[in-house]
Amino acid sequence: MNLSTDSTLSPLPTDMPARPFWRGLFIALLLLECAPFWALQYFPSQDGPSHLYNAAVLANYGTEPLYQEYYRVNLFSPAGNAFTQYLLAILVKLTGPLFAQKLLLSSYIILFFLTFRYFLRSLTPYADYFALFAGTFAPNWFFYMGFWNFCFSICFVLLMVGYHARHQQHSTQGPLRLIALTLSGLVIYLSHAVSWVVCCMAVAALCSLQLLSDLRRRRQASRPLSLASISTAAFSHALPLFTLLPPSIFLLVHVASSKEVSTCEAAPSLGARLWPLYSLSFLPRIGGLEPTLVKVVAVIFVVALLLTVGAVIRRRTFNYWSSSLLFLSFACALLAIIGPDCVGSGSYIHRRMGFYAFLFLAAWAASALRNWSRPVLNVVAALGFGIALVTFTVRFPALSKWSDELSAFVEVGQHIRPNATVLAFSLERQPQDIDPFRHAAGLLSERVIIDLANYEASTDYFSTRFRPDYSPFPALGTLKQLESAPPVFDTIRYEKRTKGRVDYLLIYGHIHADGQAVKSPETESMRRQLAAYTLVRSGDFGRLTLYRRTASEPNRGAGQ
Repeated sequence: MNLSTDSTLSPLPTDMPARPFWRGLFIALLLLECAPFWALQYFPSQDGPSHLYNAAVLANYGTEPLYQEYYRVNLFSPAGNAFTQYLLAILVKLTGPLFAQKLLLSSYIILFFLTFRYFLRSLTPYADYFALFAGTFAPNWFFYMGFWNFCFSICFVLLMVGYHARHQQHSTQGPLRLIALTLSGLVIYLSHAVSWVVCCMAVAALCSLQLLSDLRRRRQASRPLSLASISTAAFSHALPLFTLLPPSIFLLVHVASSKEVSTCEAAPSLGARLWPLYSLSFLPRIGGLEPTLVKVVAVIFVVALLLTVGAVIRRRTFNYWSSSLLFLSFACALLAIIGPDCVGSGSYIHRRMGFYAFLFLAAWAASALRNWSRPVLNVVAALGFGIALVTFTVRFPALSKWSDELSAFVEVGQHIRPNATVLAFSLERQPQDIDPFRHAAGLLSERVIIDLANYEASTDYFSTRFRPDYSPFPALGTLKQLESAPPVFDTIRYEKRTKGRVDYLLIYGHIHADGQAVKSPETESMRRQLAAYTLVRSGDFGRLTLYRRTASEPNRGAGQ
């Protein structure tokens, strides 16, 4: 079978009629996805409260002696992963923690919707129809996990690749474009290293395809192809990729200097490696019906892919330029299978690459054909809007319930005295893979406290780090022990080995209920340590309890 191709990199047609109806639904969907941030008092996410707390530390570090006593601040880390830290710290300084988080999350949703549409408009004149799938990709699993640096980096990748594709189609060159690419690569790396790698892959794919297209036109024009001419053309087309490479120096420095031990399991099975792809693991499963909805979305993706391939075969033509996106999708899928799942403590690389694989696959499906029939486009747009609307409707009750429980958590936490240290932990695990209570102590960031379970201060890729003589790790317990349910910790050992104290224990879960977990050795050890504490406050029908240290020793840190 001979498929004809449109191998030119000509600009996309711009005479498409306006589609105010779908554009209106696009805006409506954007506003709907932002609504939970403002309708709910606390937006649930797993790592989000920790980011909010550490942003408050950064914003107030110069004026709060307690923060200076327990933490040291590293303003630049070669690992990147810092963009939202500083953005959130600025917002906290200007507006306060709670409002700052609402602004940050709203900014992400708006930015994703706009950059996703911008990206599609660089690929196809039918972006208004396919852009509605932003409602499926934007509120992803990483967003609810609180991986906000990665979420913003996705937006920057879409913006940069779309920018590069537009200039590539118009064959525009010049120093301003190269400077823009260089700065974009740096911003993406400072947001997240995985997205920077994907960005380099995307530009390499686009540049390679353009090089092959130019060489093909030279051959068709019977122009000689010498080694010198091929080398010159290859260098010219690879120049945009070279502008993205300077952050690789930071990456090498981080890998060489990092002392963190990998947290990955050794040699996962092939099924475990394929799971992030076939399960659409980038989609959250929060509401009760969402696992079923994820299966429906998976079926829709497969059917849409098959229909697109069928249309290409039936019409015997395809958009040659968009094939780079298909190659890029396969490359990301391959890395999701055979690549490492973590580097040091940086994890979930397979899921991240799986997300990009589906993102670029959807972009290829949108741009594979230059001409789509209007009825098909209307069905596509209706599916995009319908999936997002149904998912939002199913998810919102669970978010509302979590918000109420977090409100109760904060209400109990308000009885913590300022300038105190707090160990907050949970006796329960959420049935979903997202646990909004794991770092919920960060929601108390309006009070000047020390979160002794602050995981960010135990890593070498965040800005705040515990001072060695106050660090709770491992004297109080390892991070894995503190985050287990029930947790394992030793307050006496911590206070003997360091200068720190444990002034308060904030516990989520029933301590005195019957059950195997409560009768475990871990909870028995916790009960013995509670003998040195006094119950201050309980809430949420005994599910939340706050204990304060009964007696304090002089000159032993905060809370005096």
